Amino acid sequence: MSNLPPFLFPAVLCAVFILSVFLVLLARCRRRTTRALREAQEILNLQKLRTDTIFGDLPVGIEVYSKEGILVWMNERTCQTFGVVDKRAVIGSTPIMDNPVIPDAVKKAFQRQRKIQVDFDYDFSIVCRTGFYNTRCTSEVKRISCKGTPVFGSDGKMQNYVFIMNDISREHEYSVKLKESAQLAHQAIQASGLVHWRYDNRIRRFSSYNDPVTNFDSSVWLTPEDYLGTVHPDDRPGIMDYLRMMDDGADFSDEAPMRVKTTYDDGWQDCVVTGTSFLKDHATGKVLLYTGFRRNVTSWKKMVNELSEAKERAERSDKLKSAFLANISHEIRTPLNAIIGFSNLLTNTDKKEEIAEYQRIIVTNSDLLLRLINDILDLSKIEAGFIDRQLSEFDLSVYFDELYGSVRQAMANPSVELVCDNPYESCLVRMDANRLAQVVLNYATNAIKCTYRGEIRMGYRRQGEGIYFYVSDTGIGIPDKDNHRFEKLNEFTQGTGLGLAICKVVTESAGGQVGFESEEGVGSTFWSWVPCEIMRVCGEAEAGGQEAAQLDAGLDNGLDAGEGTENLSASTDEPSPADPDSEPSSGGHTDKKTILVVEDIESNYHLMSVLLGNLGYRFTRAADGVEAVEKVLSEHFDLVLMDIKMPRLGGLEATREIRKTNREVPIIALTAHAFNSDKEAAIAAGCNGFLVKPIDRNALAGTLRRFL
Repeated sequence: MSNLPPFLFPAVLCAVFILSVFLVLLARCRRRTTRALREAQEILNLQKLRTDTIFGDLPVGIEVYSKEGILVWMNERTCQTFGVVDKRAVIGSTPIMDNPVIPDAVKKAFQRQRKIQVDFDYDFSIVCRTGFYNTRCTSEVKRISCKGTPVFGSDGKMQNYVFIMNDISREHEYSVKLKESAQLAHQAIQASGLVHWRYDNRIRRFSSYNDPVTNFDSSVWLTPEDYLGTVHPDDRPGIMDYLRMMDDGADFSDEAPMRVKTTYDDGWQDCVVTGTSFLKDHATGKVLLYTGFRRNVTSWKKMVNELSEAKERAERSDKLKSAFLANISHEIRTPLNAIIGFSNLLTNTDKKEEIAEYQRIIVTNSDLLLRLINDILDLSKIEAGFIDRQLSEFDLSVYFDELYGSVRQAMANPSVELVCDNPYESCLVRMDANRLAQVVLNYATNAIKCTYRGEIRMGYRRQGEGIYFYVSDTGIGIPDKDNHRFEKLNEFTQGTGLGLAICKVVTESAGGQVGFESEEGVGSTFWSWVPCEIMRVCGEAEAGGQEAAQLDAGLDNGLDAGEGTENLSASTDEPSPADPDSEPSSGGHTDKKTILVVEDIESNYHLMSVLLGNLGYRFTRAADGVEAVEKVLSEHFDLVLMDIKMPRLGGLEATREIRKTNREVPIIALTAHAFNSDKEAAIAAGCNGFLVKPIDRNALAGTLRRFL
């Protein structure tokens, strides 16, 4: 410095001073910077510790990846979820793009720096097979819920990508089972035809599943007004009451019927709706959500009605069968009684007049029995669908005269006139002559049985494309309550009662129609219209009665009046109950016991008169129950033989009337009804004994000895 010029010495000293000051200031600044850096590092460490503590204790896994896709951080939950053995070995060496299990959608979201939320199956067997990282999980498959979010810096560039990973395997399993249960429930609802409905009173809306009201769309919500529009007007008031209860939040569970009609229905459907409370507001205690089912019971009600009708038909059929068997038993036993009784009497008489009379009665009742059996067989064939039809050409005018002659032979009551209306001189037709005779003669048979005075008129006429046949009478007629029936006219006359049923089936099987008009106490007209081919009609013949002499010559070649019909000739033995000139018969000795025989059938009374006469009893006849009651009230009898089935008043009713004033006279039921129930009914009505037709002579004698 001694070599320095004097004028530079102050400058050097000044520079040294300035440099010293700068160095001092620089040292101080370094110390401050070092201290600040140390404090910042401590703050960073504290924040990192705090972050690790917070994220490490979270119940979900968190992974942080760098912008290059390298795993830089993960919490303990992530290690547990993915079975990480060494956390340090994974961090910094696990590229997300190389992970073989991560879905491509997650990788694309990372590359495009977009958010993503997805659930996927994480198969650890793939991780173990590829050796991507060391994991404790070997063959498990876990369901992972993944949510990824990019983290951007102030410059707008992505700095990190954060994933929140959560193991939802258990929740997923429950969800799958719940969906399966819901699917099964829906399938069960569909299979059973149920409608599941819900009503939320917070929004006043209905939703339903498997409901045609919503076109089977469960996402549709309906207002109560829309729903009520499908309900039958008569049922709406009741449903509106339930709606008001649900709007008020009432707690209830109930079931109600209603009718619904949708675009899928042709008519109103009968339904049953059940409803119950489902969700409550615990603060107010009111119900917020209701649920229930609607069940269509239309088919069920139809089936129940059909079963009920079938049951009624079966019960009615069973009753009809029992009644038919009882009736057939009665009808068969009635002629058998005469046949057996008079056959026995034939062996005990030598008088030609009695033999001839007994033989006539036997032949008549044998013919009746044969015709009864023919009727039963004929009806059986008809019901089985076997109706023999034999079409032939014939002159109906001539044939009808022959039918008239057959009917005229069966007329036995002189108080009844038979009139034939044959309007044509010639009427050539093509039809079944036998079936025609079957129908007309059945009508005539009923008319003869039920007409006691006046006339019976039988006739025919051309009507349209067929022939109209009719038989009218001035008989007893049919009560108004029976005017809807085309069946047996009078159950107290002999015959199976099958004639009219056969007429109906035969006529309708030919494409025709049947019918009748009747007034009780005035008379009846039964008719049939049969379609047929009418080839020629000539002239109008005078309608009116035909004399028997005009037909006698043609009867030998005429129609058998009884073929396929109820018996005509049997009517010759029928009494005429309305005939006041009929007098009771008597026999025996006046000092013997007197018996009242209540019997409506002439041949049966004839048999009883012979049997009682041979036994030495005195007897008197009553033709029906009314006459029997009158005679018992006005005369003295030691015993009454009471037939059960009679016109005007039956035997049981007559017995009850007699017992009101006379409980001493023995009454013996005498009937063709042979069932135990018939015997019990007779005893209950007041009868003392019961005898079944055909009458056994020894049984009759024993019974009479016991009571007389």
